[in-house]
Amino acid sequence: MTYIDEHGTNMILTQIHDILTNLGLDKEQVSKVTSQLSFPFPRASGKLATDYRRKQFYKLPGYVPSKEIKMGIGADGKKRVFHLVPIDASLTAMLSDKAISSAIIEDIQKRASEHNKNIYEDFYNGSVFQNNHFFKDNPDALVSILYQDEFEVVCPIGAAKNKYKILAVYYSVGNLPPHLRSDPKNIQLVALCRKKYFNAEKVFGAIVEDFLKIEKYGVEVSPNVFRKAGVVFISGDNLGSHSLGGYVENFSRSIFFCRYCLIERKDLNNFRAQTNGEEEEIEEMEEEVTDLLDLSDTDGSEAEVSVCQDNGDEDIESGDDESESEAEDNDEETVE
Repeated sequence: MTYIDEHGTNMILTQIHDILTNLGLDKEQVSKVTSQLSFPFPRASGKLATDYRRKQFYKLPGYVPSKEIKMGIGADGKKRVFHLVPIDASLTAMLSDKAISSAIIEDIQKRASEHNKNIYEDFYNGSVFQNNHFFKDNPDALVSILYQDEFEVVCPIGAAKNKYKILAVYYSVGNLPPHLRSDPKNIQLVALCRKKYFNAEKVFGAIVEDFLKIEKYGVEVSPNVFRKAGVVFISGDNLGSHSLGGYVENFSRSIFFCRYCLIERKDLNNFRAQTNGEEEEIEEMEEEVTDLLDLSDTDGSEAEVSVCQDNGDEDIESGDDESESEAEDNDEETVE
């Protein structure tokens, strides 16, 4: 096929050369015209000429292929799978960029030499990170931040709404400065799963297994040089945090819609009107938690809320992304 393309190109250029010569142009002018016209042809039939060649080229700069992970067989007899990008290979590819690796090393050195307890400028200054045993024992470890979100691949208001919704998990490296950490170019994909097939235990279980290996053996940041890495927290919007924590995923009609307290929907407006300040609200919350802990028998939802309340700031497992609008959450229906 390449030979045919080259032969056809040569025939076209020969015809152009003959026509221009017959029109009386001198050889130098004809040569310039044919030279300019011939320039696009090799590009069109060269290394990126075919779809296969282009796809192979896309894989050259640090491409890390995903793995298909089985989740079992559904009621329809079809297999359920999700795709996971190996985190160790992803980190190694990311750190092959000298600018990224230099920024990370600079951050680690800065944290080791400069620390002002009176200034809170990043999550590093929080008690959760400072009391984390892994990061205390490995101060030069890579700090990973996980984020999960959902997106539609079809029209979100059409008949296929939610049918093809995809749940995605990403990570960013917390050692990068905030302005680089949030840059889309530095946010790496971890997993993709159809929302209707999502199983938190299997999807996040596989992700946790990857990180446990990295915590133990580390990732290769340069030839024969390894650096350990761990997760400091998971962030997400309201719906994602509820899904991961096993809470109610309906914010528009459910009676109990908050994962921080047991307020009911009918009491919400009165609660807003009667609240006189943050101190009173915290005191009421602490009383409710105490009452729940004193109960010998609680249902599942109350038990989950009591654990969430009791942990407080000591063991944060997931956070909110305030950039998601409340209206967007209200539109979400209960996940089937």
